[in-house]
Amino acid sequence: MESSHVITSLAPTPEGQLIRRAREASIPKLSIRGAAGRVGLSKEHWGYIERGYRPVSGEPPQQFSPPPATLARMAYALGISPDRLETEGQRPDAAGCLREMPPPRAGDPAVPDRVVLRRVRPFIPYEIPLNDNERARLVLPEDLTQAEADRVCRVIQSLAFGERAENAPGG
Repeated sequence: MESSHVITSLAPTPEGQLIRRAREASIPKLSIRGAAGRVGLSKEHWGYIERGYRPVSGEPPQQFSPPPATLARMAYALGISPDRLETEGQRPDAAGCLREMPPPRAGDPAVPDRVVLRRVRPFIPYEIPLNDNERARLVLPEDLTQAEADRVCRVIQSLAFGERAENAPGG
């Protein structure tokens, strides 16, 4: 249930500040429209949550706090942990909803791949030769098969050489 009441100052809520900081820190940076689209909200609704208030026709703006499930979906899409949502966002109810959500999966349109990888996969560092004097360092999920890791390395080499991976050294 949404809570609203008239406020005199227009300070953002703790959960709104957390959502905004996480959205602005995302790489690549998400617009309000892009972030809202991931969770099925309008850009206006997302903006109300970040600001902590919404306009009301003919009245002063009213404080606005989303239902726990909505806030949990937003946090999930931005990779915010339940602990951060509970402490920084001061929303233990939404943190509880977030804890009940399944772990993020690759291909889920609501979750950027970097969030999936960060939350569920440990990483292994790799170095690949680009030429006789240069090597590229990258980090790959440890649960990739050797064939998958080799393929990723060949693609990166091909990008470095501007040609097909088969023509790159070691490819």
